Amino acid sequence: MKKTTVLTFATLLSLASTAVAWTTIDLPDRVSFNNTAMTHLSDGRLVYAHDGSIYQQDTFGSAALSTYANAPTGDYGYITGNGFLGGGGFSGASVYEFTAAGTSTAFTSIGTQQNYGAVAYDGSSVLMVGGNGADAVSEVGHLSSAGVYTSIVSNVSSFSGGITLDGSANLYVANGNNNDIYSFSAAQVTASLAGTTLTVADGAFVANLGVSGSLAVDTLGRLYAAGYQLNGIQVFDLNTSITSSIIPLEENTNYVVSAFTDGSDDYVGWLNTGGFSAGDSVVYGYELDGSIVVPEPSAYALLAGLLSCAAVCVRRRK
Repeated sequence: MKKTTVLTFATLLSLASTAVAWTTIDLPDRVSFNNTAMTHLSDGRLVYAHDGSIYQQDTFGSAALSTYANAPTGDYGYITGNGFLGGGGFSGASVYEFTAAGTSTAFTSIGTQQNYGAVAYDGSSVLMVGGNGADAVSEVGHLSSAGVYTSIVSNVSSFSGGITLDGSANLYVANGNNNDIYSFSAAQVTASLAGTTLTVADGAFVANLGVSGSLAVDTLGRLYAAGYQLNGIQVFDLNTSITSSIIPLEENTNYVVSAFTDGSDDYVGWLNTGGFSAGDSVVYGYELDGSIVVPEPSAYALLAGLLSCAAVCVRRRK
């Protein structure tokens, strides 16, 4: 009797990609095609927003959620831990201010900028990306809690990509046209706030990871990127320039990434949806950034080499 076991490349890739012991929590299912958005409070608790509903994690690590009683209806482009919500998407856009820690908070409209994504800049403002430039071209802008909008990086791309800040307040922006990612120093952002608008040409090219939807940078200097163009999460090490990929859960293109802290430890988190229809699953995952082992490209080459054999194990019994 002959028994043959063949490991496919997909199986081997899955083994390499799931080495991280992600903690996962099932979130309320999708109710529509509308966006899903997440942020974290200063103590690490998740805030999850989708189509007229916003949920706050009761305690860090818990699956129990409480709803924000006064969440505005409609689609959400983003939500931030310092209390900003982008609503309305491409039509009837509105930006709201709220008290992020309080689920009974009011949501007050402070602007009508188109909003694709944003990141908390300080306690009372965000850096926001959306089609707010001349001829509706996407740009990075600063929005204060008083509703004052200032263009920071103009003419980024014809449609919006992801945006994030690292721990030193350096800005990372994805070009939605070609997936190029650029960085701008904290000093450049400060100068732009004072009135000198930047352009993409003022930034430093970082990498092209083939995706542009969502960006995050962890405390180890690794840039995470996700989007509809590629499965999983792409990773670029800013220190070594090594590029790789991880698939934390489903092998699909439906990931959103985040880097956050619970006040003492640092984490990387993600959302993944099973699809874009009502009833499709939404899963949240996270892990300490120091525990995330990213496979190097050489590991993938080794796995591919193993597949050159038609069978990796042949056993005969007589």
